[in-house]
Amino acid sequence: MDDAVWVPTVFTKNRERLIKHDAVIEFFNEVVGIAENKCWLCGEHFSVDGTLIQAWPGHKSFVRRDDDQDPEDGGSFKGETRSNETHESKSDPDSRLYRKGKTASELRYIGHIDDARQAPHVAQNKSGRQSAAPDSIAQSAGYAVSRQKRKLIEQGFGWAKSIGGRQVMVRGLKKVDQMFVLTMAVYNLVRMRTLGQLRPLQPQ
Repeated sequence: MDDAVWVPTVFTKNRERLIKHDAVIEFFNEVVGIAENKCWLCGEHFSVDGTLIQAWPGHKSFVRRDDDQDPEDGGSFKGETRSNETHESKSDPDSRLYRKGKTASELRYIGHIDDARQAPHVAQNKSGRQSAAPDSIAQSAGYAVSRQKRKLIEQGFGWAKSIGGRQVMVRGLKKVDQMFVLTMAVYNLVRMRTLGQLRPLQPQ
């Protein structure tokens, strides 16, 4: 407790070691384990959601894959169609151009569970297209519960962006994943502190 706190450069130098040994994943799982031991987890329902994480590079770095120009030279993109199939960020090739709703396209990452595509209760969206969630599922009682639980997930993502920051300051999928998992682990700790105040353990 009396040791000096790490300075940011110490964490930066050890980042690759932490990634190599999945240290942040282990930390996240330990936090979940503590919550499980305190009976703060519920197994009645499982829901999945995702969020967009703004990448560090700017639009100027997003150029054609076969273009050797210096992204810092800038240039005009008017009238030019850009897509993830033909373009990439020269400073962060792992980032992708995404747009959510009516917002502008930005270089982003997606924060989600790898096998989220297997979850049946995806959000129903019929705005000019066929929804991935059929009416038979959307009208079920389980889907209604899923919509309620998704709001809790969105609260976590909202906290992560307001406290952890909407834009990551690292480049590369592994580093962004590390920061995302670490941020969500911290959110779980904050949530557990609140649950501990609302549901104190009864003496045995």
